[in-house]
Amino acid sequence: MVDAEQPSVTRFREYLRINTMHPNPNYYPALEFFRQQASEMGLEFKIIESGTESKPLGLMTWKGSNPDLKAIILSSHMDVVPVFPNEWKYEPFSAHKDENGDIYARGSQDMKCVASWYLEAIRRLKLEGQTFARTIHLLFTPGEPEGAQGHHDDSMNGVEALLSEYPWFHGTLSRAEAAQLVLQQGPSGHGVFLVRKSETRAGEYVLTFNFQGRAKHLRMTINSEARCRVQHLWFETIFDMLEHFRTHPIPLESGGSSDVTLQNFIVSLDRPRTPPIHGSPRVRAGAAGPGHGASRNVLAAVHTDGIRDVVVVSGSVRARTSSIENVVREQTQAQQQQHSRAIGNHYSFV
Repeated sequence: MVDAEQPSVTRFREYLRINTMHPNPNYYPALEFFRQQASEMGLEFKIIESGTESKPLGLMTWKGSNPDLKAIILSSHMDVVPVFPNEWKYEPFSAHKDENGDIYARGSQDMKCVASWYLEAIRRLKLEGQTFARTIHLLFTPGEPEGAQGHHDDSMNGVEALLSEYPWFHGTLSRAEAAQLVLQQGPSGHGVFLVRKSETRAGEYVLTFNFQGRAKHLRMTINSEARCRVQHLWFETIFDMLEHFRTHPIPLESGGSSDVTLQNFIVSLDRPRTPPIHGSPRVRAGAAGPGHGASRNVLAAVHTDGIRDVVVVSGSVRARTSSIENVVREQTQAQQQQHSRAIGNHYSFV
Protein backbone atom coordinates (compact mmCIF):
# COMPACT_ATOMS: atom_id res chain seq x y z
CA MET A 1 0.00 0.00 0.00
CA VAL A 2 1.39 3.37 -1.02
CA ASP A 3 1.31 5.99 1.75
CA ALA A 4 -0.82 9.03 0.98
CA GLU A 5 1.20 12.11 0.13
CA GLN A 6 1.19 14.91 2.66
CA PRO A 7 -0.88 17.89 1.39
CA SER A 8 2.10 20.20 2.00
CA VAL A 9 4.21 18.07 -0.37
CA THR A 10 1.43 18.09 -2.97
CA ARG A 11 1.26 21.89 -2.85
CA PHE A 12 5.05 22.14 -3.10
CA ARG A 13 5.10 19.93 -6.19
CA GLU A 14 2.28 21.96 -7.74
CA TYR A 15 4.39 25.11 -7.39
CA LEU A 16 7.46 23.33 -8.84
CA ARG A 17 5.50 22.38 -11.96
CA ILE A 18 4.94 26.05 -12.80
CA ASN A 19 7.62 26.97 -15.34
CA THR A 20 9.17 30.32 -14.45
CA MET A 21 12.42 29.70 -16.34
CA HIS A 22 14.68 32.37 -17.78
CA PRO A 23 15.17 34.00 -20.21
CA ASN A 24 11.40 34.61 -20.60
CA PRO A 25 9.67 33.60 -17.38
CA ASN A 26 5.88 33.92 -17.12
CA TYR A 27 5.11 34.83 -13.52
CA TYR A 28 1.33 35.09 -13.68
CA PRO A 29 0.58 31.35 -13.29
CA ALA A 30 2.75 31.35 -10.15
CA LEU A 31 0.93 34.40 -8.82
CA GLU A 32 -2.42 32.71 -9.42
CA PHE A 33 -1.12 29.74 -7.44
CA PHE A 34 -0.30 32.08 -4.53
CA ARG A 35 -3.69 33.76 -4.83
CA GLN A 36 -5.34 30.36 -4.39
CA GLN A 37 -3.17 29.59 -1.36
CA ALA A 38 -4.08 32.95 0.21
CA SER A 39 -7.77 32.31 -0.40
CA GLU A 40 -7.59 28.91 1.32
CA MET A 41 -5.92 30.49 4.37
CA GLY A 42 -8.14 33.56 4.51
CA LEU A 43 -5.32 35.97 3.74
CA GLU A 44 -5.23 39.04 1.54
CA PHE A 45 -3.40 38.82 -1.78
CA LYS A 46 -2.67 41.30 -4.53
CA ILE A 47 -0.55 41.51 -7.65
CA ILE A 48 1.68 44.57 -7.88
CA GLU A 49 2.81 45.73 -11.30
CA SER A 50 6.39 46.85 -10.91
CA GLY A 51 6.49 49.23 -13.86
CA THR A 52 8.81 46.85 -15.69
CA GLU A 53 7.07 44.82 -18.38
CA SER A 54 6.35 41.19 -17.45
CA LYS A 55 7.84 41.56 -13.96
CA PRO A 56 4.92 41.61 -11.49
CA LEU A 57 5.20 40.97 -7.78
CA GLY A 58 2.82 39.17 -5.45
CA LEU A 59 2.01 40.31 -1.90
CA MET A 60 0.23 38.05 0.60
CA THR A 61 -0.72 39.67 3.92
CA TRP A 62 -1.58 38.29 7.34
CA LYS A 63 -2.72 41.32 9.33
CA GLY A 64 -1.47 41.70 12.88
CA SER A 65 -3.38 43.04 15.86
CA ASN A 66 -1.23 46.17 16.16
CA PRO A 67 -0.89 48.02 12.83
CA ASP A 68 1.42 50.60 14.44
CA LEU A 69 4.22 48.05 14.71
CA LYS A 70 6.65 47.55 11.84
CA ALA A 71 5.62 44.68 9.59
CA ILE A 72 7.64 41.55 8.85
CA ILE A 73 8.37 40.74 5.20
CA LEU A 74 9.29 37.21 4.11
CA SER A 75 10.62 37.41 0.57
CA SER A 76 11.34 34.81 -2.10
CA HIS A 77 11.87 34.96 -5.85
CA MET A 78 9.80 33.00 -8.34
CA ASP A 79 12.21 32.72 -11.28
CA VAL A 80 14.54 29.84 -12.00
CA VAL A 81 17.61 29.50 -14.21
CA PRO A 82 17.57 27.68 -17.59
CA VAL A 83 17.78 23.91 -17.73
CA PHE A 84 19.35 21.42 -20.10
CA PRO A 85 16.95 18.43 -20.00
CA ASN A 86 19.61 15.96 -21.16
CA GLU A 87 21.47 16.58 -17.89
CA TRP A 88 18.43 15.65 -15.81
CA LYS A 89 17.28 12.23 -14.67
CA TYR A 90 13.64 13.37 -14.84
CA GLU A 91 11.82 16.16 -16.69
CA PRO A 92 12.86 19.36 -14.86
CA PHE A 93 9.31 20.69 -14.37
CA SER A 94 7.59 17.38 -13.64
CA ALA A 95 8.33 17.53 -9.88
CA HIS A 96 8.89 13.78 -10.09
CA LYS A 97 9.01 12.02 -6.73
CA ASP A 98 10.92 8.74 -6.64
CA GLU A 99 10.45 5.73 -4.38
CA ASN A 100 12.69 7.34 -1.74
CA GLY A 101 10.54 10.45 -1.61
CA ASP A 102 13.18 12.61 -3.35
CA ILE A 103 11.66 15.30 -5.57
CA TYR A 104 13.39 16.34 -8.81
CA ALA A 105 12.58 19.78 -10.19
CA ARG A 106 14.24 23.02 -11.20
CA GLY A 107 13.78 25.47 -8.34
CA SER A 108 13.33 22.79 -5.69
CA GLN A 109 16.37 24.17 -3.84
CA ASP A 110 16.63 27.70 -5.17
CA MET A 111 14.26 28.88 -4.12
CA LYS A 112 10.71 27.62 -4.46
CA CYS A 113 11.26 25.51 -1.36
CA VAL A 114 11.62 28.72 0.68
CA ALA A 115 8.27 30.11 -0.47
CA SER A 116 6.71 26.76 0.40
CA TRP A 117 8.25 26.82 3.89
CA TYR A 118 6.71 30.24 4.50
CA LEU A 119 3.29 29.17 3.23
CA GLU A 120 3.18 25.92 5.18
CA ALA A 121 4.39 27.56 8.40
CA ILE A 122 1.67 30.21 8.19
CA ARG A 123 -0.95 27.63 7.27
CA ARG A 124 -0.06 25.57 10.36
CA LEU A 125 0.04 28.61 12.66
CA LYS A 126 -3.42 29.70 11.51
CA LEU A 127 -4.82 26.19 12.00
CA GLU A 128 -3.44 26.28 15.54
CA GLY A 129 -5.22 29.58 16.15
CA GLN A 130 -2.07 31.62 16.55
CA THR A 131 -2.19 35.41 16.16
CA PHE A 132 0.55 38.03 16.07
CA ALA A 133 0.79 41.69 16.90
CA ARG A 134 2.85 42.46 13.81
CA THR A 135 1.55 42.20 10.26
CA ILE A 136 3.34 39.54 8.21
CA HIS A 137 3.78 39.98 4.46
CA LEU A 138 4.92 37.30 2.02
CA LEU A 139 6.55 38.99 -0.97
CA PHE A 140 7.02 37.01 -4.18
CA THR A 141 9.45 38.75 -6.52
CA PRO A 142 10.34 38.20 -10.20
CA GLY A 143 14.08 38.12 -9.61
CA GLU A 144 16.84 37.94 -7.03
CA PRO A 145 18.74 39.92 -5.92
CA GLU A 146 17.83 42.71 -8.34
CA GLY A 147 14.05 42.51 -7.80
CA ALA A 148 11.68 43.98 -10.33
CA GLN A 149 13.74 46.90 -11.55
CA GLY A 150 16.91 44.99 -12.36
CA HIS A 151 19.08 47.12 -10.08
CA HIS A 152 21.54 45.81 -7.53
CA ASP A 153 23.58 47.26 -4.74
CA ASP A 154 26.54 49.41 -5.71
CA SER A 155 28.66 47.27 -3.40
CA MET A 156 28.52 44.60 -6.11
CA ASN A 157 30.82 46.82 -8.17
CA GLY A 158 33.39 46.46 -5.41
CA VAL A 159 32.97 42.70 -5.38
CA GLU A 160 33.51 42.51 -9.13
CA ALA A 161 36.55 44.77 -8.91
CA LEU A 162 38.02 42.35 -6.36
CA LEU A 163 37.22 39.27 -8.42
CA SER A 164 38.74 40.79 -11.56
CA GLU A 165 42.15 40.57 -9.90
CA TYR A 166 42.05 36.76 -9.95
CA PRO A 167 42.71 34.57 -13.00
CA TRP A 168 39.83 32.11 -12.49
CA PHE A 169 37.28 34.94 -12.82
CA HIS A 170 36.24 35.56 -16.43
CA GLY A 171 33.76 38.43 -16.02
CA THR A 172 30.79 38.30 -18.36
CA LEU A 173 30.99 35.02 -20.24
CA SER A 174 28.16 33.12 -21.89
CA ARG A 175 27.17 29.68 -20.67
CA ALA A 176 28.25 28.15 -23.97
CA GLU A 177 31.65 29.89 -23.96
CA ALA A 178 32.28 28.82 -20.37
CA ALA A 179 31.39 25.24 -21.21
CA GLN A 180 33.75 25.26 -24.19
CA LEU A 181 36.63 26.44 -22.01
CA VAL A 182 36.25 23.91 -19.19
CA LEU A 183 35.76 21.07 -21.67
CA GLN A 184 39.02 21.73 -23.58
CA GLN A 185 40.54 18.55 -22.09
CA GLY A 186 37.40 16.41 -22.33
CA PRO A 187 36.76 13.84 -19.55
CA SER A 188 40.40 14.01 -18.47
CA GLY A 189 39.73 17.60 -17.38
CA HIS A 190 37.32 16.42 -14.66
CA GLY A 191 37.24 19.15 -12.01
CA VAL A 192 38.60 21.98 -14.19
CA PHE A 193 36.69 25.18 -13.39
CA LEU A 194 36.19 28.91 -13.84
CA VAL A 195 33.99 31.60 -12.26
CA ARG A 196 31.89 34.01 -14.32
CA LYS A 197 29.13 36.58 -14.00
CA SER A 198 25.57 35.36 -14.43
CA GLU A 199 24.07 36.25 -17.80
CA THR A 200 20.50 36.41 -16.47
CA ARG A 201 20.82 37.82 -12.94
CA ALA A 202 22.61 41.00 -12.02
CA GLY A 203 24.93 40.61 -9.06
CA GLU A 204 25.07 36.81 -9.26
CA TYR A 205 27.94 34.59 -10.29
CA VAL A 206 28.34 31.07 -11.65
CA LEU A 207 30.89 28.36 -10.97
CA THR A 208 31.30 26.40 -14.23
CA PHE A 209 33.20 23.12 -14.00
CA ASN A 210 33.99 19.94 -15.91
CA PHE A 211 32.04 16.95 -14.60
CA GLN A 212 33.22 13.78 -16.32
CA GLY A 213 33.44 15.54 -19.68
CA ARG A 214 30.21 17.52 -19.26
CA ALA A 215 29.88 21.16 -18.24
CA LYS A 216 28.03 21.91 -15.00
CA HIS A 217 26.98 25.36 -13.81
CA LEU A 218 26.48 26.17 -10.12
CA ARG A 219 25.01 29.52 -9.11
CA MET A 220 26.43 31.56 -6.24
CA THR A 221 25.79 34.91 -4.60
CA ILE A 222 28.24 37.23 -2.89
CA ASN A 223 26.84 39.79 -0.47
CA SER A 224 28.11 43.25 0.41
CA GLU A 225 30.26 41.77 3.19
CA ALA A 226 31.94 39.46 0.61
CA ARG A 227 30.34 36.33 2.08
CA CYS A 228 29.62 33.69 -0.54
CA ARG A 229 26.55 31.41 -0.71
CA VAL A 230 26.28 28.24 -2.80
CA GLN A 231 22.86 26.63 -2.39
CA HIS A 232 22.43 26.27 1.41
CA LEU A 233 26.15 26.66 2.19
CA TRP A 234 27.70 29.93 3.37
CA PHE A 235 31.41 30.77 3.24
CA GLU A 236 33.29 33.76 4.62
CA THR A 237 34.75 34.50 1.16
CA ILE A 238 34.69 33.09 -2.35
CA PHE A 239 38.28 31.91 -1.77
CA ASP A 240 37.08 29.80 1.16
CA MET A 241 34.34 28.36 -1.06
CA LEU A 242 36.76 27.40 -3.84
CA GLU A 243 39.22 25.87 -1.37
CA HIS A 244 36.40 23.96 0.33
CA PHE A 245 35.31 22.37 -2.94
CA ARG A 246 38.87 21.34 -3.69
CA THR A 247 38.54 18.80 -0.88
CA HIS A 248 34.76 18.29 -0.61
CA PRO A 249 32.34 17.12 -3.36
CA ILE A 250 30.36 19.81 -5.14
CA PRO A 251 26.55 19.67 -4.69
CA LEU A 252 24.84 19.38 -8.08
CA GLU A 253 21.80 21.60 -8.65
CA SER A 254 19.96 18.75 -10.38
CA GLY A 255 20.10 16.75 -7.14
CA GLY A 256 22.07 13.73 -6.05
CA SER A 257 25.65 13.35 -4.94
CA SER A 258 28.74 14.27 -6.88
CA ASP A 259 32.23 12.82 -6.93
CA VAL A 260 33.80 15.97 -8.38
CA THR A 261 36.10 18.31 -6.51
CA LEU A 262 37.67 21.39 -8.03
CA GLN A 263 41.09 20.81 -9.54
CA ASN A 264 42.78 23.18 -11.98
CA PHE A 265 41.29 26.44 -13.17
CA ILE A 266 41.02 28.08 -16.58
CA VAL A 267 42.88 31.29 -17.40
CA SER A 268 41.84 32.66 -20.78
CA LEU A 269 44.25 35.21 -22.21
CA ASP A 270 43.03 37.32 -25.13
CA ARG A 271 45.86 37.51 -27.64
CA PRO A 272 46.65 36.60 -31.26
CA ARG A 273 46.61 32.91 -31.96
CA THR A 274 49.92 31.15 -31.46
CA PRO A 275 51.16 28.63 -34.02
CA PRO A 276 49.74 25.15 -33.36
CA ILE A 277 51.99 22.97 -31.24
CA HIS A 278 51.76 19.20 -31.30
CA GLY A 279 51.21 18.15 -27.71
CA SER A 280 50.73 20.42 -24.71
CA PRO A 281 54.03 20.72 -22.82
CA ARG A 282 53.56 21.20 -19.08
CA VAL A 283 56.22 23.15 -17.27
CA ARG A 284 56.90 23.95 -13.65
CA ALA A 285 56.38 27.70 -13.27
CA GLY A 286 58.24 29.17 -10.37
CA ALA A 287 59.60 32.39 -11.82
CA ALA A 288 56.80 34.69 -10.75
CA GLY A 289 58.75 36.32 -7.99
CA PRO A 290 57.78 37.11 -4.41
CA GLY A 291 54.74 38.82 -2.97
CA HIS A 292 51.37 38.05 -4.51
CA GLY A 293 53.03 36.06 -7.23
CA ALA A 294 52.05 32.66 -8.48
CA SER A 295 52.75 29.81 -6.14
CA ARG A 296 55.90 27.81 -6.78
CA ASN A 297 53.54 24.88 -7.23
CA VAL A 298 51.74 26.47 -10.18
CA LEU A 299 51.56 24.09 -13.13
CA ALA A 300 50.29 25.46 -16.43
CA ALA A 301 49.15 23.70 -19.60
CA VAL A 302 48.57 25.85 -22.68
CA HIS A 303 45.95 25.07 -25.34
CA THR A 304 44.40 27.22 -28.05
CA ASP A 305 40.75 27.56 -29.06
CA GLY A 306 41.63 29.42 -32.27
CA ILE A 307 41.33 32.90 -30.78
CA ARG A 308 42.93 32.81 -27.35
CA ASP A 309 45.52 30.90 -25.42
CA VAL A 310 43.45 28.76 -23.06
CA VAL A 311 45.54 28.02 -20.01
CA VAL A 312 44.81 25.39 -17.37
CA VAL A 313 46.56 26.26 -14.11
CA SER A 314 47.10 24.25 -10.95
CA GLY A 315 47.83 26.54 -8.06
CA SER A 316 46.42 28.65 -5.27
CA VAL A 317 43.07 30.34 -5.92
CA ARG A 318 44.49 33.30 -4.00
CA ALA A 319 47.23 33.98 -6.58
CA ARG A 320 46.43 37.15 -8.51
CA THR A 321 45.98 37.39 -12.25
CA SER A 322 49.04 39.56 -12.96
CA SER A 323 51.52 37.06 -11.51
CA ILE A 324 50.03 34.03 -13.24
CA GLU A 325 49.70 35.88 -16.55
CA ASN A 326 53.39 36.72 -16.43
CA VAL A 327 54.24 33.06 -15.93
CA VAL A 328 51.90 31.92 -18.68
CA ARG A 329 53.02 34.54 -21.20
CA GLU A 330 56.66 33.65 -20.62
CA GLN A 331 55.76 30.01 -21.17
CA THR A 332 53.79 30.59 -24.38
CA GLN A 333 56.52 32.85 -25.78
CA ALA A 334 59.05 30.13 -25.07
CA GLN A 335 56.83 27.62 -26.84
CA GLN A 336 56.56 29.91 -29.87
CA GLN A 337 60.33 30.29 -30.07
CA GLN A 338 60.85 26.56 -29.62
CA HIS A 339 58.29 25.85 -32.32
CA SER A 340 60.02 28.25 -34.71
CA ARG A 341 63.39 26.63 -34.07
CA ALA A 342 61.88 23.22 -34.66
CA ILE A 343 60.52 24.29 -38.04
CA GLY A 344 63.88 25.79 -39.00
CA ASN A 345 65.68 22.54 -38.15
CA HIS A 346 62.98 20.31 -39.67
CA TYR A 347 62.09 18.90 -36.29
CA SER A 348 58.58 18.20 -35.02
CA PHE A 349 56.93 17.56 -31.70
CA VAL A 350 55.29 14.23 -31.05
